[in-house]
Amino acid sequence: MVGIPKEVLDEIDHISNRVTIGAFSGIFLGAAIATYRGFPILRTSLTVAASCAMTGTACFITERAAYATLTSITKQDTENETMKVVASHSIGGLCGGGLSGYLFHKRPFAGMMLFAPIMITVALVEMEVDAYRKERIKDLLADRKSRQSLDSITKLQSQQRDSSRTRDAHPK
Repeated sequence: MVGIPKEVLDEIDHISNRVTIGAFSGIFLGAAIATYRGFPILRTSLTVAASCAMTGTACFITERAAYATLTSITKQDTENETMKVVASHSIGGLCGGGLSGYLFHKRPFAGMMLFAPIMITVALVEMEVDAYRKERIKDLLADRKSRQSLDSITKLQSQQRDSSRTRDAHPK
């Protein structure tokens, strides 16, 4: 049986996480809009959530495609990782926003102008979260290493005390 490559599953997971966040944000946004305007809360929340999920899907699929293209062009150049992330999110905002703007209001340029800055902000937040995650993992590993060192020192001291007690208890 031929399986789906791990890289493809990782990209699908990346997209689905962001679309899910967008849909949940849409639920709360829809509830706020419904409360403010006096619309039915459940129907408005679900409609806005579906719109946010569709827009998120359009933006993040094009972002992932742009990122894969940029990565293949630059041959895994890690020095320009920040530029690739921001550029791919910009492309995702422009393409996905243009598509969403056309489908929802027949105004693709308005969608592009709305979603490009949103996607750039998402890129910056993702990079900050990733940097925090890496720093936190580094701190946890250092803490673990220091605890292991402390445990080994404590164990060595305990062995030395036991050996000195044994020596003192059985003089020759």
